[in-house]
Amino acid sequence: MRIGINASYLRKPSTGIGQVTVHFLRELIKQDSVEKTEEAKNEIILFTEDREGIDLLGELPRNVTIKESLPNYKRDDLIRKLWWEKYTLPREVSSQSCDIFLSLYQCPTKIEQKETQHFMLVHDLIPEKFAKEYLNNSRKKIYWQQTKAGIIAAPKIIAVSQNTAQDIKDVTGRESNVAHISVDPIFDEIADKREVQRVKDKFAITGDYIYTGGGLELRKNVQSTILAYKKLIDAKLNQTGTGQPEKIPTLVISGTLMPQLAPLWTDVEKITTDLQIREHVKILGHVPQGDLPGLYAGAQCFIFPSLYEGFGMPVLEAMKQKTAVITVRTSSIPEICRESVLYCEPKDVHDIESKITSLVVDESLREAYAQKGYDQSKKFAWSKTVRSMRQIFEV
Repeated sequence: MRIGINASYLRKPSTGIGQVTVHFLRELIKQDSVEKTEEAKNEIILFTEDREGIDLLGELPRNVTIKESLPNYKRDDLIRKLWWEKYTLPREVSSQSCDIFLSLYQCPTKIEQKETQHFMLVHDLIPEKFAKEYLNNSRKKIYWQQTKAGIIAAPKIIAVSQNTAQDIKDVTGRESNVAHISVDPIFDEIADKREVQRVKDKFAITGDYIYTGGGLELRKNVQSTILAYKKLIDAKLNQTGTGQPEKIPTLVISGTLMPQLAPLWTDVEKITTDLQIREHVKILGHVPQGDLPGLYAGAQCFIFPSLYEGFGMPVLEAMKQKTAVITVRTSSIPEICRESVLYCEPKDVHDIESKITSLVVDESLREAYAQKGYDQSKKFAWSKTVRSMRQIFEV
């Protein structure tokens, strides 16, 4: 069987879809080489715009080939992306006579050949949920309209969560299969004390800290975490009555700083400065993937009051590092976390501050949620994802 896959996001491994692309393909190739005889192996064809990121898959076996089709239009923007996904890619898939074609993310791609079964993996409907913020120009609107049409036209839709499946049904009327994804296997091993200290030294973090990360987009609601932290500082000031708060953990924030895109992105530097808490906050900017396990593992808790997630990779990363999590009962997050985390109201600053305080001051409670989260995180693995997808493919 010839299985074609849109592997375009190999060149963007720092994104959520990029991580899914890398780790799904690694596991698929691994399972195919282990579970099939040499004669029975599937042919896997990875369609890309160029070879950037291919090396992330390691040495490829003989049954895996790369088909590049770099557009003549060189500017890497939405126009090129739309053209490649809507026109170039379907033509390439047809030329390879694929039995199955998998779009690893929601996109405008439509496969007309009846001989090719097209499956589309949908991560979220963020542009639909936050149209005012995300569809703020004509190009973005056109691209989302074409993407939504691609979802509707796909013969088989796979959602990364039950919540995303419900969103798809609400918006398009289409039913979906569900295959939970996972996170980078680097998180499967809990960072030890030496690794935690290495990361703290690298980012000049001293003493205890609490951590929030996973992006600075407006929907991530980082501002509520910062405002809650301000409440925590003020409460400590009132308790001491000295004008100096007793020792409290530093708030560590990670995420690419893009103040020019506010209000779509949260300007954490401006907010913490305006609140006069800059001395208590450590803003790291982008953190390399290899440093994240140690950053999670060293934190007293991880705070993630996101307003909407298609899946919720950051909470799963934290749970796999046995770090207590404070998050919200919105979108897919309760589906991933169940009752293994401490829930808060996303816009209730007093509630978030109360939950942070409870974990900071109560070590036994913190350890209990850390263990609950770790146990829950074991339910998610790429081996399970790929097996679920193969069952859907019937391969």
